[in-house]
Amino acid sequence: MAAQKKKISPKFSPMTVIMVVFFLFFLLRPLATLITDYWWFEHLGYASVFATQFSARLLLFAATAVLVMAFLSGTVFLATRKKEKTFISRRFKIFAASVFAAVTGVVLSGYWEVFYLYKNMVPFPLADPIFGKNLSFYVFTLPLWNIIVSVCLATAAAAIILVAVSALDAFIKELLSGKPYRTPEGIEVLPRQEQGFSRVWERVSAGIMIQLALLSALVFALLAVRHYLARFSILYSSTGVVYGAGYTDRMIILPAHTLLVLVCAGSALALLGAAAAGVLQRAGAGSGGTKKGKSLLFSVLPVCLVVYAVVLIGGTIILPGIVQSVTVSPNELVVEQPYIENSIRFTRYGYGLTNVTEIDYAVGQESLSVDEDSFASMRV
Repeated sequence: MAAQKKKISPKFSPMTVIMVVFFLFFLLRPLATLITDYWWFEHLGYASVFATQFSARLLLFAATAVLVMAFLSGTVFLATRKKEKTFISRRFKIFAASVFAAVTGVVLSGYWEVFYLYKNMVPFPLADPIFGKNLSFYVFTLPLWNIIVSVCLATAAAAIILVAVSALDAFIKELLSGKPYRTPEGIEVLPRQEQGFSRVWERVSAGIMIQLALLSALVFALLAVRHYLARFSILYSSTGVVYGAGYTDRMIILPAHTLLVLVCAGSALALLGAAAAGVLQRAGAGSGGTKKGKSLLFSVLPVCLVVYAVVLIGGTIILPGIVQSVTVSPNELVVEQPYIENSIRFTRYGYGLTNVTEIDYAVGQESLSVDEDSFASMRV
């Protein structure tokens, strides 16, 4: 009797099942919305409009999800050791990265109009009075760059979280393993002893500290770009007597953002230097260099954060409030006069009232009698 062949059924891990269920649930509602929207556009005879919107959303979603996923996956692979098992598996971290990438893609696809407006932008026949830039920059370019920088910052923050979780996970695993470590003096110590505790942390954090320094440098570089763009956003300020840039915005907040650009750029360079020092010390001095590189990062990063926080809070919150109360409010009409005139001029331009001709004429009792109903409703 021939031996019966056993049927090998495919094995699905719990994580695989969770991923499939999540993505099915994640796609069901958008798919239903997509179908009903298509039916509605097709019924009205605007199927081509729907196709344009759908293709733009799909392209943005795919491009964003792929780029974010590639960056976060690379971060996870660099932060985890392949041969060592930890409490949080690499597969789960990749799954978390894929969820973040998908959500980021969905969020960014909602801004498809901003990308299309930038693609089809046209210049305005007017420049702003503060920076001298064409108004098309504020309508088409600035919103797009703000979105891109925000997505990059969120992705960099997610990468830092993944690296920090990987370091903590590996550290706890090594600490609980009970594997003895040798001190530079040749003495074997357990991980839970003071010297062993230090050796475990040095071993686990050897490469991760450099990775964290590079990611922190990336965050500060992106913050420098954000504050550079925030300089132009003072034209949208609503803190003054009129909507738009006021005295405090131009004299205090604008220089503060410029200073923040320099602070963030300097912090990024300092963190890159710390990362480079860590690489050189690891290559030249082994584990002893790792400890120095680690302490260098822990010295540079807090200083960068404190300086950034002080300039941010002092320059954009505390000092503007003091200047507004002491300098502007007591003589607001005189101080804000140039900015009020700018607001009136650009409001007229926005409503198409730039070609209004003013005519002076004498008003008699007869004119008032004819327009009595109109004058009665006028606010004085």
